[in-house]
Amino acid sequence: MEDKKQYIYLGDTLEFKDIRFTKGVIYYSNEVIEAKLEKYPLLKRTLVDVNQASEALQNEKLLETVTQQIKDQIREEAE
Repeated sequence: MEDKKQYIYLGDTLEFKDIRFTKGVIYYSNEVIEAKLEKYPLLKRTLVDVNQASEALQNEKLLETVTQQIKDQIREEAE
């Protein structure tokens, strides 16, 4: 069986039409997640490899800022 990459989401809740990212939840790599990471490069700052979570958690203010920037980008695309 193939081991899928595991991500943990560290930002505030982020909702898309096809997926919701919630702080502290572990997600397994799939087509939807990979497409979101490609379309929203900033998402890589808040949806991180579980093995790198402790490093990413060191700057919580950055995580909040990045989450807000992604939300703004989603809102602009919806308009």
